[in-house]
Amino acid sequence: MIFPYLLILPLLLFFSTLNYLLFRSARNFVEHLIIGTYEVTQIVVIIGLSIPLERVDKSVPVLLIGPSMVLYLLWFNYKNFGGRKSILLSFLSLVIIIALMAYIGFLIY
Repeated sequence: MIFPYLLILPLLLFFSTLNYLLFRSARNFVEHLIIGTYEVTQIVVIIGLSIPLERVDKSVPVLLIGPSMVLYLLWFNYKNFGGRKSILLSFLSLVIIIALMAYIGFLIY
């Protein structure tokens, strides 16, 4: 039960570090950490909003969470870092995050 909550802090640090390395801007690491906190919090809210839909149909959260999180992260990074380059870097960060989470899941399983 507590295991998913233990992944939030490393996920936050990973998001912040990845955004700091990919989106080189005038912001320092602490600002990226604050932005990452907001980003991870919004992902948790998206997941929380999909839980009541699970009572209707078990496949709805799966079909809703993935695309909505991808669209939200693309929009979020576009608004915070601006430009078309941010969308491409967002796709790159999503691929890295998904690969890392799959690898961690494989190690745990």
